[in-house]
Amino acid sequence: METSYLIAQLFGGTMFVFAIAMIFNQKYYTKLFKNIMKNEDALFISGFMALPAGIALVTHHNVWAGPWWVVVLTVLCWAVLVKGALLFIAPEWMQDIGKSWIKNKALLPWIGLFYLAVGMIFGYYGFFY
Repeated sequence: METSYLIAQLFGGTMFVFAIAMIFNQKYYTKLFKNIMKNEDALFISGFMALPAGIALVTHHNVWAGPWWVVVLTVLCWAVLVKGALLFIAPEWMQDIGKSWIKNKALLPWIGLFYLAVGMIFGYYGFFY
């Protein structure tokens, strides 16, 4: 369970800060994401960081029983692993998905709010539960 708290703290803190940044700097992050989606090198580096991170997360936190937030945390760990793998296996497809999300201007604030909510939930369980 100690690992669950640590990973919840990491995801909670990171998602919370990133969400605040996205909500208050939408123009900047829209431009940043557009540039990343155009740059194959950036996507490769993203995959190169996400895949080992996902492997480490899943290796140390593959818990499918227990409190609901621990299971959701496991799903998030697997999502990091799958994203990292897909950035290597299907980079053009991942690039197309990213570009389609960027085209929808109303989506970024909602993603920010989603990250904020998830970050607060994991932050609560990681730091205060």
